[in-house]
Amino acid sequence: MDRDPAYAQADAATAGEVVGAALLLDKWAARELDAMRRMYSPEQTEHGRKVAKEILAYAATDGFDALNASRNQGYIKTPTDTPNLWQWEPTGLLRTNAVEPRWGYLRTITPEASSCDIPAPDFQELEREGRKMLTIPDVENSASENVLLWLAGNGTPTPVGQWLAAATGYLRGMDAEIVNRTLAGVAVAGFDTGVLLWREKFEHMVARPETMHQRWFGKELFLARETPGHPSYPSGHSGFSRAAATILSEAADKPIIFNLPDDMLARATAYEFPNLDAAVAAASNSRVVAFFHFPSDVRAGEQLGRCAGEAVEAGLTQLTTKLLNREPFPPFNDVEVSGPPPAEGER
Repeated sequence: MDRDPAYAQADAATAGEVVGAALLLDKWAARELDAMRRMYSPEQTEHGRKVAKEILAYAATDGFDALNASRNQGYIKTPTDTPNLWQWEPTGLLRTNAVEPRWGYLRTITPEASSCDIPAPDFQELEREGRKMLTIPDVENSASENVLLWLAGNGTPTPVGQWLAAATGYLRGMDAEIVNRTLAGVAVAGFDTGVLLWREKFEHMVARPETMHQRWFGKELFLARETPGHPSYPSGHSGFSRAAATILSEAADKPIIFNLPDDMLARATAYEFPNLDAAVAAASNSRVVAFFHFPSDVRAGEQLGRCAGEAVEAGLTQLTTKLLNREPFPPFNDVEVSGPPPAEGER
């Protein structure tokens, strides 16, 4: 039976509240979702709860539960194509363990996105790029305004969060159906791209520029910000940004605004880019200028993000009308893992 459009917002708010509280939030944050839902309906709607039930059932097949229950069964694959010189190791002053090293084993929301791939890193090209960057590194410029926009410490959301926030302004004034579909697409593309990025990062385990500076020149590279705690190839910001831009480009071609929150090194500022490509280029360039990535990393990240974005865009209509039926994720014992056991903080 078709649903009366007058109830669509209340249904969507109910579904969002139920799913968010079940998957992501603590009891205090769940109260915020309850307050937001009351803007559209004093009570949760029955149809919204049914939609949430379907979404949660689909989410249960992504493999997270199996992964989470197997923290002590293995760590990460040992890369076979990465020379010892280029092997990743923890970076920064804190030398923190790898962030979610097995996230890449999860299923993507859009099945077609799982086939997205990028070439193995070209280590000769990486060395050319790296020595050019690091022989006389411009560390002072590693905290430039564009770097801080995409990495502003406390108060900065994830890259997907930044793009979703910017997308709300980008889509303002458009038809509600287009807005809802596009925002859903950006969110789904963000998840799928994250799975693909982490799959590639921990398949190749490429060291960060900070590490290679130490290995090549025998001294530490002191940066304005802590290097992220996961391998270098490919760039996460580049992948997330290109995936989001791919979805947004289907809705409009116009300037887009990003907001930098207050930070220890910068005041809150709004940045306007003339188009989506300019925003993606700024995000990718910021990672190289900050010495978090090599140029090869950002090119590979954008390639992977574009593939994921196109896959999501092609499959979004089906996902928004009826979720696919998927077999339960196999026991994690069936997933090939090797290497040392996880560190204490990873268990």
